[in-house]
Amino acid sequence: MIRSLKTTRYALLLLPFFQLSYANLTVETAKTIQGTVPRLSEELENDLKNTGELKPLFGLRVGNKSYYGQKEIDELPISVSYPFKNKIVPAKIKQPAEHEYFDRDGDKLSYITPIDPIKDIEMQWYYTDASGKPVPFTPQDDETFCSMAALGHYAPITVKLSTDLVLFSEHGDPSYNTYPNKEIQKKPSATFTILEDVGVCFAKPSLKPNDAKNGDKKHWDPKNGFLNQSNVDPTKNFPTTGFVYAQFELMLAKDGMEKDYDWYVKKGSDLVTVNQNIVTFNGPDAMDPGKAWNHVMGGSGNGYPVIIEGRNTKTGKTIQYAFTITKWFDAWKQEYDKSQWKSFTTDPFTIEEACGAKSGHYRISRTFDMSDAIILPPKKNHRVQIHRQIGALISEWGEIDQKRYPNSFGPEVGGIKKRFYVFDENATDDGGRYCDVHLDDAKYHCRANEDENKNAVCVSYRP
Repeated sequence: MIRSLKTTRYALLLLPFFQLSYANLTVETAKTIQGTVPRLSEELENDLKNTGELKPLFGLRVGNKSYYGQKEIDELPISVSYPFKNKIVPAKIKQPAEHEYFDRDGDKLSYITPIDPIKDIEMQWYYTDASGKPVPFTPQDDETFCSMAALGHYAPITVKLSTDLVLFSEHGDPSYNTYPNKEIQKKPSATFTILEDVGVCFAKPSLKPNDAKNGDKKHWDPKNGFLNQSNVDPTKNFPTTGFVYAQFELMLAKDGMEKDYDWYVKKGSDLVTVNQNIVTFNGPDAMDPGKAWNHVMGGSGNGYPVIIEGRNTKTGKTIQYAFTITKWFDAWKQEYDKSQWKSFTTDPFTIEEACGAKSGHYRISRTFDMSDAIILPPKKNHRVQIHRQIGALISEWGEIDQKRYPNSFGPEVGGIKKRFYVFDENATDDGGRYCDVHLDDAKYHCRANEDENKNAVCVSYRP
């Protein structure tokens, strides 16, 4: 409120023929100058009148980041395979931009806020039923978007945010305005689409060996494979490692749903193909170690991005599964014999030499190349259980052999051929030594004076 203090001094002067004199008169008056209420822009108020929505001012928060408007919310980092209760919450009301605020008296915007700052912004979730109608629901503790779809609670998944608002100007009288009010009786709200389609829930490589358990990162489901980690960051998804004829299955919320999609490789066809929902590393350059090295290790050094898309033949909607390959593996030696690939065993020094002779830059695999779930350094004859999680070869792909991954580097028989040498840089004080990983039972150990003939696989690296 502006109060105007008017002081008027009247001086009366009596000139010739009268004695000079004067008088002072002070008059103080205080009054309020009534102006117009501050308000949102005409465009925003019209939206509120017509639809009850103020989308530019409402938003959602995931972690420490807030997203406002549908365009930003389309980029929400969502993991469809993990519980989402309390992971997606209302963001603070966004302060209007200069063009979104109007005051006829020229008073500047102070701020806009819910009328009751203690009360949370209301948030209502909706799924879509089989007839296409939105149905309100409350997320449960263990509920995922994939588990909902399996029950017939489909996407699109939407949320409606709503609250009463009060807008303040810095000065003026009146200095605030509420929404709703006498002119606009609709409660401010915004409805956003969280998911158009749930999409891929799991990426399923070999589930063997049974002895390999879920790691601390909780990436793995023993029946379905790796959980979809992110819809916006492909570096977080399985797989990060690749080899010739590695393959995995893209799994949706329910068996058979994948048949409703036409699948194709949008990006990464030099190394990867897709047949129905089966992704295989048998692209035209996958057979050439030098070309594969250039794709995965060359350029920026950020890996080889792959995007698999599926277009729903009924709705026309498109889903994606994206991942980034950061390491490429190749057999140290193989021969084709009697309709299958035959592997070989020898000492680690011969294997190291064979890896170094390949086009590109390859070496015998380090422990961390094979598994990132091993506690280092191991004690003498100490056996460590390897876990299934994203980030290293057998942690990702499990038991690799000709049965589970035909035409790959995997051995054709068990026994000693499934004992793979690795170089462990942390095993001793003298610069490391060779240890071995068991592909069939997920065991790992180091022994002194290792001199047996065993198998191995070469891994790409940047010199």
